[in-house]
Amino acid sequence: MSGTFPRLNGDMTQRGDGQGAIISIIGEMISCDGTQLILRAADGKELTFGIQPDFEFHQGRTVEVMGAVNDATGTLDAFVTRALGNDFDLGLYNDFLTKRDEEQRWGSRAI
Repeated sequence: MSGTFPRLNGDMTQRGDGQGAIISIIGEMISCDGTQLILRAADGKELTFGIQPDFEFHQGRTVEVMGAVNDATGTLDAFVTRALGNDFDLGLYNDFLTKRDEEQRWGSRAI
């Protein structure tokens, strides 16, 4: 998978940003039941992703998930998951996303 994708947090995803597109969300893996992954996004919102049977779950690991909204279920389908290491600062990343979003939505010089 190559190219760029909208980088979103949980709030942006829940308000419908990224509909019809492949998106990227960074967060912490919370739980997995073999068919669904619960990810705590950078802003603290929990999102549900559909996963493949061979998905490797590591509780607490910070990952980037690239996927798309499943229009039939309203959940997100994960295509690719990439580990980001133990020292990734989710708060700082969320600050960046929020400021960038404000600038894009309001045209201000928020960053």
